[in-house]
Amino acid sequence: MNGRALLLTLLIVLAGCAAPIDPGFADTATTTQSTGQTTAAQATQTQTPTPQATPTAIGAQDNPWQEETLTVALSIPEDDSREYEPLVEEALAYWEANSQRYAGYPLSFALEPNAENPDIVVEFVPHVETCGEKREVAGCAPYITDARQVSRPERIQVLSGLSEKSTVLVLKHELGHAMGLDHGDEPRSIMNGQASLTTLPQTNATERPLPWDHAELSVYVDYGVVPEGERTEVRAQLQHALDYYSNGADNYVPENVSFVTVSSASEADIVIRFTDSSPCGVDPGSCGAVRGEDPDGDGALETYTHLEITLTHIDRDATGWHVGWWLGYGFGFEAESEYPDPFRGASYSERRGEWWE
Repeated sequence: MNGRALLLTLLIVLAGCAAPIDPGFADTATTTQSTGQTTAAQATQTQTPTPQATPTAIGAQDNPWQEETLTVALSIPEDDSREYEPLVEEALAYWEANSQRYAGYPLSFALEPNAENPDIVVEFVPHVETCGEKREVAGCAPYITDARQVSRPERIQVLSGLSEKSTVLVLKHELGHAMGLDHGDEPRSIMNGQASLTTLPQTNATERPLPWDHAELSVYVDYGVVPEGERTEVRAQLQHALDYYSNGADNYVPENVSFVTVSSASEADIVIRFTDSSPCGVDPGSCGAVRGEDPDGDGALETYTHLEITLTHIDRDATGWHVGWWLGYGFGFEAESEYPDPFRGASYSERRGEWWE
């Protein structure tokens, strides 16, 4: 690095969602009690038979439930100690105040978590695996627009690992479908088909034994400005760095870490580039950037998905040390004291020596 300081660069990509949550909502609809469920998109193309008789219940012409008060029960896994009742109460209170305005009929709810004969059961589940044709979604509910679609108790599923704010949003959204509202209907802030959702607090990437969600990391090298005659030496240097970490980095990374080379940057977890100018403003020098996911929305990445290492006019015999430093950064090391010994206070000559031994 010729005496220049390393520049640490962290690129944070905020993702509303952790791998495995879909950022949209999915819904099911029943055209009659005997036809089963289809997705909301399919339901818009399905012809529902015209009722043969005029309903006589209060509000029945507008209210497919044919009741003004619906009893809501809860289904919570035995090993889940989270308090869901206040969140459900908040969502129900919203629709009690707004059902007339948006659904076209007044509706109230009685939350009885253990009700024996409820109209609706809200189920909190660790995974909403399927909802019609959609998979891995945040919530699922029947899309009800006709009294003949109602088969009590109707079930609404909500992902259990969401933050309080996101849990309430999904509850409101799915209850809206159960009241006959479709994607894009008002209020759009609730009934949009997509939403940015956050999870309960999760462990940050820098605090995990492995910040990636897989231990075999793919690597692509863009030799760029490296002359053909020097690439053999550079490859050897890069291999020393990769081998050091795949061998456990003196017990600083899990033993199952490994690397595999790929033929394009688009399919790589780690990209190493040799350039004439640095994107970090240090020339000559090296810099790195990580991208990843922040599902709990706390501003810190919980999982890394990409590491970019850029080397600009680095001496060939120091290439491995620089790559090794940034690989450590990609394994969650931040302060120099967190790195293995070869990267702590290394001198100019040590960076060019056999530091991996």
